[in-house]
Amino acid sequence: MMRRPIVLCLALLLLSSGLAVFAIITLIRCNTTPNISMNGDGIILSPEKAQSPGVQNGRAYDKASLDVTEIKAIVVPEDALVDPGASEGAVLIYMEKNLGEHGYGYKLDENSRPIMTPQHARRNMGCAFKTEGSALIIATYGEWAHKEGSAVLNLLIRVPSSLTLVKKADLSGENSVAQGEEEDWREKNRILKINWYGPACPNKKWTAVPSEPDPQMTARVVKKNRHGPPKEEGARP
Repeated sequence: MMRRPIVLCLALLLLSSGLAVFAIITLIRCNTTPNISMNGDGIILSPEKAQSPGVQNGRAYDKASLDVTEIKAIVVPEDALVDPGASEGAVLIYMEKNLGEHGYGYKLDENSRPIMTPQHARRNMGCAFKTEGSALIIATYGEWAHKEGSAVLNLLIRVPSSLTLVKKADLSGENSVAQGEEEDWREKNRILKINWYGPACPNKKWTAVPSEPDPQMTARVVKKNRHGPPKEEGARP
């Protein structure tokens, strides 16, 4: 029904007691958007200068669709904005990936480029899905928060009106059920040299949703409110 995430096999050269030992570690690299320029293509850079030269804050907008021809119900994050206006047979997902890192100590990479940008948010955050019977469940992965910043994924989901809609609280944020065990994703991030405080892939029980840049920035209508229903921009609190 959907494309599977790309599987990369990394050969790690381990040196122990002067002997070269080769080990192949299979890791799920679930990047589902192309590595594109930060200029245009659904990316907005923050006008405010970050505390570290290695950070460029901003937002990346992506979109995706899932075939729901055989689906009767859809379960989505509680804080997603849902529009029951999609055509029959498909669910449309629009994502706003927000990076706001204000900590110190982030340096430029070997090519003098920031190591944490909206482009990295695009690559390391996304949606995942799984099915249970005739229900499709959608969750987020890659979100994180600490005292100096956060990476937040806002969702606009358009569903056919014929589907039964259910919202659940554990499908988004840094505690999303699609995140997986911290010790597992931290090790994967370390091996792949991913500078991210959350998993760059969903755990093995979930499948990453293939997505692409959204130049129309459709998800800009979403205003995240973790402690209540989502609001549209401009709405009264």
